[in-house]
Amino acid sequence: MNSEAIYEELAMLCERLSIDLRLEPCPGDGGMYNLRGKRVIVVSSGLSKSEAVWLIAGELARIDLEEIFLKPAVREMLDRAKAKRIRPPGG
Repeated sequence: MNSEAIYEELAMLCERLSIDLRLEPCPGDGGMYNLRGKRVIVVSSGLSKSEAVWLIAGELARIDLEEIFLKPAVREMLDRAKAKRIRPPGG
């Protein structure tokens, strides 16, 4: 799957999880926030599609998605993003 296809799958996953996905100009890369009790992932409009995919996957990797069916390429992306987030001290 290319970055565009994975981005679309992650966007649909956000919708299924009731997470508002926003592409906006912002000073940093973006991230997941709680805004008035609702989860929101903001992605900087300055990021490439590939960078946006990694950002979204990294934020979604913080959520337990084991019981949700995902296409294998999407599951692999989330697993890779989770592995990047969890690093041993000094690693």
